[in-house]
Amino acid sequence: NRCRELKRQIDNFNMKRNQQIEKVDEYFFKKFNLEKISEKDIEDLYINSETLGQILDRVSIQVLKKFYRELTGEEKEAVEIIKKQINFLISSFDRYYELLKTGRAYMLNFKQFKKYENSDLVEN
Repeated sequence: NRCRELKRQIDNFNMKRNQQIEKVDEYFFKKFNLEKISEKDIEDLYINSETLGQILDRVSIQVLKKFYRELTGEEKEAVEIIKKQINFLISSFDRYYELLKTGRAYMLNFKQFKKYENSDLVEN
């Protein structure tokens, strides 16, 4: 079934994408020595709802949306909104990065635990 095959391809792509997000987060987690921060100390630090890897993922999605809308020359208003969203996400990344770098924030080494990451749950 074509629909099932497409779903499988999407799941495979999303699995790889989530694995890359986790690798990015792992890199920053180690870079900022976040494993050395005690749970008590975490209470006093800024915590963001998204990790740096998740923010980068959102930026890449927005950049692709912008690119394809610009390619068609349509939806100029949408392109302008997407540009603002990209700038907002980049600014959020930069601020969070700086807080982490200076020890004023904490980032959880977030694991997705997506069902499609378990090969037993993905149809073959």
